[in-house]
Amino acid sequence: MSPPRSAPHADDPNDSGTAHLAPPLPAGARLLTADEAVAVLITGEHPDGDRGTLAFDAALVEALRQGWLLACRLPDGQIAFTRPTLDTPGQPPTS
Repeated sequence: MSPPRSAPHADDPNDSGTAHLAPPLPAGARLLTADEAVAVLITGEHPDGDRGTLAFDAALVEALRQGWLLACRLPDGQIAFTRPTLDTPGQPPTS
């Protein structure tokens, strides 16, 4: 079993535990935890929720849960995805 990639900072209520893995985000964007991102995908609670496909959403869910992707909610409600910025043992390289 690989060690956790990060732990939330106790003094930062907005730190999902993955903030140090994310590239700089646009102003007003919020990094989502894997669980938050999965919930948004499954419920379709985003502007493009009606355009998703089961196969694509399943692939995104797996990538989020494995730590291969990070997700953030943009100020307009859209969800954006990116790769972690740091190499992590047991994870695909980011370079």
